[in-house]
Amino acid sequence: MSAADHDLDRAERWQVRIPLASARPPADRMLEIWHGWIRDRTLPELLVDVVSYEHVHEGPGIVLVGHESDYYLDRVGPHGGLVHFRKRGGPRDGAASRLLDAAAKAFDVALRLRQDSRLPELAFDTTRLTVRVPDRLHAPVHAASRGALVEVLQSVAQHLYAGIDMRVEANGDERQPLAATLVAAADPGLESLLHRARAAPGDSAAPPTTTPAT
Repeated sequence: MSAADHDLDRAERWQVRIPLASARPPADRMLEIWHGWIRDRTLPELLVDVVSYEHVHEGPGIVLVGHESDYYLDRVGPHGGLVHFRKRGGPRDGAASRLLDAAAKAFDVALRLRQDSRLPELAFDTTRLTVRVPDRLHAPVHAASRGALVEVLQSVAQHLYAGIDMRVEANGDERQPLAATLVAAADPGLESLLHRARAAPGDSAAPPTTTPAT
């Protein structure tokens, strides 16, 4: 799976957003969970702080800050959504690989949160994924870059959502970072998406029955 030779291949800053299908958890609960993840080294990456932006309208809420990535449940839309923000690092072999890596991290964190006993009502809507590239240098917003991002997301989605009808829509607002949204006809489930994101493209093995520990 490869993208055409374009500036997206050099962009390091990627965001993957999974909408919530349930009410957004209380801020104090997310503070407790994120701090626990830092203390327990829950993720295989360096996590350094938790910051509250609850006062910001449609902002990121409670942010788990890492050296390479941030994670948060934003305040956008009826319920909000989980955002994985890759700030630096990641695979060096093109935009599709970087997007696939970012998606895997988003699915992993979503699954861990869903399995947390302190969040019994939490649910995600994986029929929609939004991808943003907040990198004006390598991903300026114009027709060519929109087409490139749609191509990359379609390529990755064919692997993640194999056998499911879907479409990809580009964001046409030039005031916002380059973005595109995938809309699927069915929900494949977080377990399946995580398994496919971690597997080599073309691997059609069934997802495992085990899931990450809380």
